Amino acid sequence: GRAEWGKFVALFFNKEATAETLFAETMSRYQELAAKAATVTSKPTLFTDSDYQGTWYMAGGKSFAAKMFADAGANYLWADDPNTASIPLAFEAVFEKAADADFWINVGYVSDLASLKANDARYADFAAFKNGKVWNNNKRSNANGGNDYYESAVAEPDVVLADLIAIFHPELLANHEFVYYQQLK
Repeated sequence: GRAEWGKFVALFFNKEATAETLFAETMSRYQELAAKAATVTSKPTLFTDSDYQGTWYMAGGKSFAAKMFADAGANYLWADDPNTASIPLAFEAVFEKAADADFWINVGYVSDLASLKANDARYADFAAFKNGKVWNNNKRSNANGGNDYYESAVAEPDVVLADLIAIFHPELLANHEFVYYQQLK
C-alpha cells in the first residue's frame, strides 16, 4: 500500500500510466518473492528495534513491517499484537519474550555489535546477539547519518522483501546482494 503512494504523486505530473506500470511490476515481483517464501516449513523467530530513552518501541503486529516479516517466512514475536503503530514496551518485557529469538533486526543507529552493546550491555544477553544474527537496515547510510531506507524503501517493498528473505532463508535467494540490510559484526 505504501508503494501505491507513487500513483497519487503521478497525478500531479500527468504520469498516471507510468506509475500504474511501475506499481504493477513492483507488486508482481513482491508477490513472486512472497510465494517463494511461503514454501518454507521452518520459520525463524524475530524481534525488532531497540530501547530508546527507556522505552522499546516495537512494531505493532498489524504494521506493514509485521506483514513483510510474515511474507518473508519469519515468525515475528509480536505478530498477534492488534496495533498498526509501534507499541511502547519496557526492556524487561522485550527480553522476556525475545531472549531466545533467532533474529534481531532494525536495531537503530549502530553499525556494529560493539556499538550496540555500548548502548546497553544487556543487549549481549539476547541469543540473536550471541549468535551474530543481528541485522540493520542501514546499509545505504551516509557519513551524516542519513539512511536511504527511510527514503526509497517505501517505493521498493519488493527489494526490502528480497533482503528479508535472504536474511531468514538464504537458501531461497542464494546469490542475493543486499540493498538495505547488513549484518552487524
